[in-house]
Amino acid sequence: MTLFEECLAALGSYKIAKIYEAKMALANLRLTDYGRLDFRRYKCPREISLSELDRLGDFPCYIIYNDAELPVIKCRFKQVLECLDDVLAPAFDTWVLDEGFSRIIEFYHDGEITIAEV
Repeated sequence: MTLFEECLAALGSYKIAKIYEAKMALANLRLTDYGRLDFRRYKCPREISLSELDRLGDFPCYIIYNDAELPVIKCRFKQVLECLDDVLAPAFDTWVLDEGFSRIIEFYHDGEITIAEV
C-alpha cells in the first residue's frame, strides 16, 4: 500500500475532486519559484500551531499536494486533523484549502504551518 492509499484509508470518507473542482482549487495556489505559497499575494498570513488548528472548526476542504501525480482530495477538515500524519505523508508539502476558497493552510516540509486568507 502506498502512502497515498494509506492516507485515503485513514480519511475514510472522502472524494477525489472532479477536474473542474481541482482546477479551481489549484488556481488559488500562488506559489514562489521554490514551491512555497507566496504569502505576499495572500491576506493576513500568519504562522499557526497544531493546537490552533483545532480551533478553526470543521468545514469542507480540499487537500492539495505538491506532487502533481496525486489528485486533489475533498473531505472535511476534522478528518484531516484526525489523521494529520497520514495526510501529510504522501508529499513533501501539503496545502488545505477551504471549499469556499477563502482560507488556505500550508503544511511546509520543515514543520511550519501557515494560514492565510485567499
